[in-house]
Amino acid sequence: MKDNNQLLAAYLTFLEKVRNLSYLSIDRNKHVCMHWMEFLKQRGIEDVTRGQAEDVLAWVEFRQSQGTVIDKTISRELCIMRTFYNFLVIFCGSSNPTHCLPEFICRPSAEQTYLSVDETFRMLEVWDIKDSFGFRNYVMVALLWSTGLRSRELLALQWRDIDLEDGTVLVRKGKGSKQRQLYLNERMLKDLRRYRKSLLAGEKIPVFCGYPNSKRKGVGDVGLSGKQLIDIVRNCAKDAGIERKVSPMTLRHTFATHMYEAGVPVGDIQEMMGHNDKTETTIYIHVTINAIKRLLNKHVCHTHYSENEKV
Repeated sequence: MKDNNQLLAAYLTFLEKVRNLSYLSIDRNKHVCMHWMEFLKQRGIEDVTRGQAEDVLAWVEFRQSQGTVIDKTISRELCIMRTFYNFLVIFCGSSNPTHCLPEFICRPSAEQTYLSVDETFRMLEVWDIKDSFGFRNYVMVALLWSTGLRSRELLALQWRDIDLEDGTVLVRKGKGSKQRQLYLNERMLKDLRRYRKSLLAGEKIPVFCGYPNSKRKGVGDVGLSGKQLIDIVRNCAKDAGIERKVSPMTLRHTFATHMYEAGVPVGDIQEMMGHNDKTETTIYIHVTINAIKRLLNKHVCHTHYSENEKV
C-alpha cells in the first residue's frame, strides 16, 4: 500500500496529465488535500484512505468554527476532496467518505444566485399587507418562493387554476406546453384564500392583475406584465436591504435550493419545477453547507446502523 504522499503525488499527476488542469488549480488541490490529511492525523487517522463521512463532517464544522472561512470556500474544498477520493477508489480501492455528496457540488457557480431563508422572509416583511397593492405583491413573492413557478407561469395563472379547498395549483402553460399540479403549504393556502376574498374576479381572470384607477370600481382584469413583476421583485429586495440583483428567477433558484436543503429528493424537485431531466434541475440547486451537513449526517447514521446490524 502506498503512503499518503505517494497517493497525493499520483493524484496531482492525474490532474496534470489526464485532466489538463492549470498549475494554479493543481496547486489548490494539493493545498486542500495536504490540509485534509493533516486534519485526519490530528484525529488519529494516519492513512487517508481510511477517512470516514464523520471525519468530513468534522472538517466542515472545524472550518466553520474558524470564523474567517466562507461557505463557498468550504464547498470548493469538499469538491476537491470528493474528486480526490473518486480517484483513490479507482487507483487503490479506497472507500469514499464523500460518496454521499452530489456530483453537482463541483459544478461552477451559476450566475443566478439564491436567497437565504432570512433574506426571503425579509422580502416578505417589506409589504404592508393591509394595503391592496402590498398584499398582492406579498402573495406573488410568497408563491414564487414556495412553488418555484416560472414568471410566465405565475402571470398566466387564473382563479380556475387554483383549488382553494384541496390546496392545489394547476399550471396549464408550463414549458413545452406541459401541465403539472403543485401543492400549496398551509400558510400559502391561507394567504391565497384571504387574497381571493378581497377580489371580485371571475374564474378566468388572471390571479395577479393591475389594480384599476379611480374612475373604475372593482379589480382590474388585465394581468401584470413580466416587466412589472421584475420591478416588483427587484424593488422588494432593495427595500429588504439585499444589495445583489434579485429577480423572479432568483426565487426559483431559492425554491430549488431550500427544497434540497430540507431533504427533498432531486427527482421530486424536478417534477415540481416542470423539468424534463434532473440535470436541468441541478442547475437551480445550490448545495448549501446545511445541505452538506444533512447528507453527511444521514450517511454517518446509515453507516453506523449497518455496522450494528452486522454485529
